[in-house]
Amino acid sequence: MKIDDISFLEKMVAVVPNAPQKHIEEMGCYAFIHFGMNTFTGKEWGNGKEPVSTFTLKDADTDQWCTCLKEAGMKGLIYTAKHHDGFCLWDTKTTDYKIMNSPYGRDLLSELRVSCDKIGIELGVYLSPWDRNSKHYSTPKYNEFYLAQLQELLTGYGDLFTMWFDGACGAHMDGKPAQVYDFASYYSLIRKLQPNCAISNCGPDVRWVGNEEGRARYSEYNVVPAYNADTQTIQKGSQQTDTDKFEKIDNMSEDLGSRSVLSNYENLMWYPAEVDVSIRPGWFYHKSQDKKVKSIDKLLNIYYGSTGGNSMLLLNVPPNREGKFADADVIALKGLGDRINSAFAEKMKVKSASGNILIADDVANGIEVTITQSEYQEYTITFDACDIDKAMLVEDIDFSQRVEMFELSTNVDGEKIIVFNGTVIGHKKIARFDIVNTDNLTISIKKCRLDAHIKTFDVYKTDYTTIKSERLDGIKSYFKILGTTIYLHHLERAKAKSAKKLAKQNK
Repeated sequence: MKIDDISFLEKMVAVVPNAPQKHIEEMGCYAFIHFGMNTFTGKEWGNGKEPVSTFTLKDADTDQWCTCLKEAGMKGLIYTAKHHDGFCLWDTKTTDYKIMNSPYGRDLLSELRVSCDKIGIELGVYLSPWDRNSKHYSTPKYNEFYLAQLQELLTGYGDLFTMWFDGACGAHMDGKPAQVYDFASYYSLIRKLQPNCAISNCGPDVRWVGNEEGRARYSEYNVVPAYNADTQTIQKGSQQTDTDKFEKIDNMSEDLGSRSVLSNYENLMWYPAEVDVSIRPGWFYHKSQDKKVKSIDKLLNIYYGSTGGNSMLLLNVPPNREGKFADADVIALKGLGDRINSAFAEKMKVKSASGNILIADDVANGIEVTITQSEYQEYTITFDACDIDKAMLVEDIDFSQRVEMFELSTNVDGEKIIVFNGTVIGHKKIARFDIVNTDNLTISIKKCRLDAHIKTFDVYKTDYTTIKSERLDGIKSYFKILGTTIYLHHLERAKAKSAKKLAKQNK
């Protein structure tokens, strides 16, 4: 199929998000809470053999969690209800390996639900499929066990904005055969009990970006080839859909949604990216890492690249053994929120507008548009002259993701100055550029899948702050991702070797 054929363009723009996807994209930024047995053992992965008495939590300040996250600009949090060790941090009836039998003896998830409602932040849950404590793991009965846990979480703790899965399956580490996860039944139960809940990471609504370094793609597409978010696809990049018509695709590829890529696939899907990264080196709290918390500038670069790059940011903030965020994390979160608030404190008021397309928000605000002719789809706004350094662009994704290339320019004393060249916009694009003193800004859409549907074109006065970029960050990120890829390759070989050994023993 030719990539410029009208029929192909119509096929691409026919793909739009469902309600849970729209909601989670609008949230933009939310937190991960890794807390559990590992917090008290100093591990990242437990073996499921630690006694419940090891979990010596005396108190948990869930109000502090929610307050700090909200001040940082986050709209929700995802609670680790169970990690790979199988220790359950809610009052479950499925196992005795739970928080209720620990010295804490209270339902922490219930307490967190109260805090979320009081502070005004949404709640999501991560339930690890891998369970090193359950006697049912690596047997057909495990899926029934897991579904019972899901049922409790979906019916006992109010509305959840997301149910987060990964495909981690380390059965070989315990000398067991690989567990076959019944994801289809997991998804079906979620759709039945909480139809507005997005199924994330190892699920049909939100995809993993492909790394844990906080790096989104330069062009992050929402419309991608339809593929099955099963453990074979996702587990290769995790710790280690609703349809059965899927093509094979590497979800770690740099280009997932350009015309040239999509033209090779029959079925397409709306599948926005989630960028997961921890505020410190580990996912669980370790006191030794208190001085290794990411800098505010590092967090800002991640924020602009993810939330400002048509992705969702999932920032992990692990509570310490006192059940609170450590001081270093609190300082970093407050700094992040303060800088974001400062950067977007003064939006320029539109005085006039002209062009050959319409901006939905301006129309809603009663801005009259002077219709002009141009080679490209263009829109110009004027405002009181001042120093500006950023613009926020939002497509109306009810009409899909359409813009593939755009340019921002301004006219200063009769001279056109290009301040930004970009590719995709999608749900949100924050375009940052060098400070320029002007009273106008134009968006020119150079390449688009049929007509553009722009919802928001906002321009902001600079706050004169700068964001330091560590020169080695990109190199470090590259080698970490490369290292992860090599590690996962060796992990797959180890699994295969273990499976062969088990097969011989069973003969």
